Amino acid sequence: MIEKDLKTYLDKIDNYINISIELIEQASRIYGQYIDDSGSNSEFNKKLKELSDEFKKTYFEITDYTIDDLAPDPFQDLDTSAHTFILTCDNCITFLNQLTEESKGNYWLIKKTLDDCQKDYKKLLNNRRNQHICSLSTCGLPIVLKIDPDSRILLSVYQRLEDSQITCIDLWLSGEISSIQINIELETTDIEKQDILNLALRCLKAIREDLMSLSLVKVIFISFRTSNRLHPGWIRGNKDDILSHISQEVLPDEFEKLFFICYLGDVLVAAQKLDDLAEHSSFSIRDFEAKEILIETAGHLEVLVKKAASDLDPLTDLTMKWSFQHALLSCMQILLKVISATKDQDVANRFIHFFGMFRRPDNVEALQDYSKLFSGICEIIEFLKLRYIVIPNLRKISLGMKINKSPRIAIVQPKICIETDYKDFQLTEDGSKNHLNIFTDYVDKAKQQSVNAIVFPEMFFPASQIQYLKDKSKDSNLIIITGLDYEYDGFGKPINSCAISLPDGNIIKQRKLYASKYDSPSMIRGEDVSVFSESAIGNFSIFICFDYLSSQDLIKLRGVTEILFVLALNPDIRAYHEKAKADAYSYLYGFVVVVNAFDPTNLPPIQGGSGFYGPIKKNRIINRFEERKYGMMIAELPLEDLCKARRGDKISALKSLPANFENLELAKDYPEKEITDIRDFVLRKIKESKRNASLVQKTDYESLIRNNISQNLEEDIQKKGYAIMEIEPVHHGIATRMKASLLINKGLSRKEIKTIITKAIQDVRTRQCFSNEIQESRHKGKLADVVWLDVFNERRHKRYLGACDYYPYYVCTTQWISPRLDRRFCPMPLKGDDEIGDIKIQWSKNYQK
Repeated sequence: MIEKDLKTYLDKIDNYINISIELIEQASRIYGQYIDDSGSNSEFNKKLKELSDEFKKTYFEITDYTIDDLAPDPFQDLDTSAHTFILTCDNCITFLNQLTEESKGNYWLIKKTLDDCQKDYKKLLNNRRNQHICSLSTCGLPIVLKIDPDSRILLSVYQRLEDSQITCIDLWLSGEISSIQINIELETTDIEKQDILNLALRCLKAIREDLMSLSLVKVIFISFRTSNRLHPGWIRGNKDDILSHISQEVLPDEFEKLFFICYLGDVLVAAQKLDDLAEHSSFSIRDFEAKEILIETAGHLEVLVKKAASDLDPLTDLTMKWSFQHALLSCMQILLKVISATKDQDVANRFIHFFGMFRRPDNVEALQDYSKLFSGICEIIEFLKLRYIVIPNLRKISLGMKINKSPRIAIVQPKICIETDYKDFQLTEDGSKNHLNIFTDYVDKAKQQSVNAIVFPEMFFPASQIQYLKDKSKDSNLIIITGLDYEYDGFGKPINSCAISLPDGNIIKQRKLYASKYDSPSMIRGEDVSVFSESAIGNFSIFICFDYLSSQDLIKLRGVTEILFVLALNPDIRAYHEKAKADAYSYLYGFVVVVNAFDPTNLPPIQGGSGFYGPIKKNRIINRFEERKYGMMIAELPLEDLCKARRGDKISALKSLPANFENLELAKDYPEKEITDIRDFVLRKIKESKRNASLVQKTDYESLIRNNISQNLEEDIQKKGYAIMEIEPVHHGIATRMKASLLINKGLSRKEIKTIITKAIQDVRTRQCFSNEIQESRHKGKLADVVWLDVFNERRHKRYLGACDYYPYYVCTTQWISPRLDRRFCPMPLKGDDEIGDIKIQWSKNYQK
């Protein structure tokens, strides 16, 4: 009995759904005529009223017609989805009817409801195709629900933009009946403000005639998006004002005044800079400019919010709602680049709360949500400014190693003789031999005592033996840090540096920042203060002797580094001893490791004094060489306890945090002149980098196109039955599209040519062919979604390859469109007189074979 009732129910519900689909499609066509002004308001009102009355009847019938509670679950799901679908269709017709009522029609709501119809129909169709339901009834619903609200004029706008080589991503109407807005979303390759304004001007000139036909439209909104879906901003202006200006030659400044402009391009420029940072280990070249742009962007956002608050136009609020998600996504992508480049945990923690700001456009409170976004971004920008601009040339290098909770570190205070070991700041032959023996001996001993790193003094290791250093580090599985004797650049200027050799065979060098009175006066200064993160011994930094006395550089490491190594060759080590005790607790609240040599014969004598210092209770000295002693010393540093103490935990062995340690406001005291000097230096480097980048050879797209053309026509025709004489990439939006001219033999029948066409289309689909970088980035590696072929049986010069019936060598034109391609990116269909499946063919009138 139930089965019979279900069968009756299925027939009924299929009938209701089919009626609803037919009515909503009729309403959609009437809506298109209304937009095109091809029918009067009274006619529109009358037709919609008739449809509405007819639909109400179906709607009330299905409301009263509900499946029995005893029916199994698949039928309950179908019943629910059917009622939902018909209700959405009814809402859509109701909203369409409101277009004729003064100030009640809402185009944005109509578009949204039509989209909901499509979504609800898909759910309904999935439930209708349930295997248990299908076994009871062979009656089914239409495979595709065609709801097309686009008018003839809007389709014309699409086509005109395509003909002007402007990529239109989306196009729709929104707003109330008294103030309708046309929304155009364009793809841009350039994100500078003037570039997107120029693109807007090109767009408006191309569609000027269509805009004049849309008499109901009062406002024009143009949004911009890059190929990687970032959103550089949008513009909005009065249609009549815009059309009156573009009819004459308008200056860029005058054109800009016609619009309310929300420009977020600075954010995207910053994103690109940060993307560059993620690919390089040094912040010194691009970091300052990137963060400055972020700060400037915060100002733009603030102006935007204030501007929106003062604008009472309801379309401004509606536009802000639609653009909010774009702005939010762009800002989040930038923050992801910041996190990628800096590995900054604090920024990552702040990033999470932005996920809570996602919501549907109709649920966005524009002013409030933009203010929250602005506030959140400003907070992060201020944080970045303090950490990376005020302390700008901080270089972070991740070593990608497992961190030990309590690393064991060995320091070597070797007994040397400067008078015999060195000449002009370089090790002599005997000096190199002596130092290498000391080096090898202590590295082997350190390996036996399971240390993680071993450290030698300034200028200790011969730079000429760098390969031996790398091999020894790899064989012993140790991080080896050692000063190198002087090296010279191509102009003969000396370099004092240290080497950090890693167990994986890599080696990193760091230059001394400042020359002391013991150094060569022509020594080349280093540029960066480095922090080595994710190492076996935690985050560590290195100063070479005199660098340690620069408080302006030491402050950069506050809260960032955990261990500071000071490599010295210094007779006055007592000053370092007192400074290290204080810094270990106050400035750094971390470990300071001073590594000096011992040479009692030098004048003045170098007394050693190497040691470990930390924020431990009592005297803050972990271990230190006694006077006139040399050799190796090992200390196990409580790294995990230090990290806990920095978070505010009480650790019995360590002193409590110093006052204001967690407050990076201290960085504001960084000297203004130093910031200005660094800024000038960095910007010069940026200009040099851009200049060098412009000289890099780019892809030769003309050669790429030529390589896809048959090099030997006769040979290709013999092998494949056709040859490609010409190929052209005509990609549009997300659609990968190719156009080719084929050469075939004469005298072939249409049946034979059809076989060749099928084969050639599959071949052309696989070709990789682009006109520019944007096309390459978007379409590389994809099969073509659309293929056009012009087929000829006689070879001609390019300018004579016109697909015209008058030419006897022209055979046919074909078009293939993938059935999976988004309708918005499908070209106008070819009106052919023949077909092979999805391939349309238009034969030449002169080709009768």
